Amino acid sequence: MVDIADQASLVEQSLLEAALRNSKQNTETIKPTGYCLYCGDPVEGDLRWCSVECRDDYERDQKLKNM
Repeated sequence: MVDIADQASLVEQSLLEAALRNSKQNTETIKPTGYCLYCGDPVEGDLRWCSVECRDDYERDQKLKNM
């Protein structure tokens, strides 16, 4: 049996995953600047983030700002 806190956690996780999926579509239009859009470290070529973690954190933060 799942208690109410577990149910709330599952709903929250589901909403966050949906928000991240939607934000990934929106970040495809952001132009590269030569620097990571999250931490500011230099990046090469047409990259926008220096790591997957920075990309995911950036997308999560942007989506949370828009909620």
